[in-house]
Amino acid sequence: MARLNAPSGTSSARRKGRSFSAGENRPWGLRGPGWGGFGAAGRLAGAALCAALASGPALAQEQATYQYDAFGRLLAVARSVTGSTGAYTTYGNDAADNRLSRSVTSVPALAVVNELRSGETLVPFQKLTSTDGRFSFLFQADGNVVLYFGATPLWASNTMNGRGLTLRMESGGNLALYDAANAVVWSSGTGGNPGAKLVLQNDGNAVIFDGATPLWSTNTCCH
Repeated sequence: MARLNAPSGTSSARRKGRSFSAGENRPWGLRGPGWGGFGAAGRLAGAALCAALASGPALAQEQATYQYDAFGRLLAVARSVTGSTGAYTTYGNDAADNRLSRSVTSVPALAVVNELRSGETLVPFQKLTSTDGRFSFLFQADGNVVLYFGATPLWASNTMNGRGLTLRMESGGNLALYDAANAVVWSSGTGGNPGAKLVLQNDGNAVIFDGATPLWSTNTCCH
């Protein structure tokens, strides 16, 4: 079974001999939970880097995930603020490493803290929280989506390869994890059910409902 990484706090930055494009406010290199920084694995396509920036204990915290291809070119940046609002930016480059495009998409705060409704999106560091506060459905910086009971993992998408950029509840009812190229990394396979939503219940089960009909679940009831 794949390793499940428990939630962690702010990652610590470590300077590396690596250059960045002008205009990008990025960390020099990070060693965060579940992956190994800039070693051989960190240079693979889709390697994700994460950083947490805070202005003070009483202020909102911004957390960012950076994704690069095998040549070290920036593919995407995802940002979340205090686990609520967020945004993601994707970049396109040609064969000569010239940047061809830059697209920014905002991610509004969830309408309900324990639901991912049709058309809503999560980016890394964002999560659903059960109404009793005991369970969380967390999109981790390593690309893994994990359901926790406190600090204990109950279920995971097993996608800790650094590729996941957005987790979307699509209008057709499919819950899907996408990478920076807009390719599906994982999905619930529940398409064809317009308006369906994901609900994190107080019994520890995360369920996709079409109205009152369950379509998919993490099978993690009952706690």
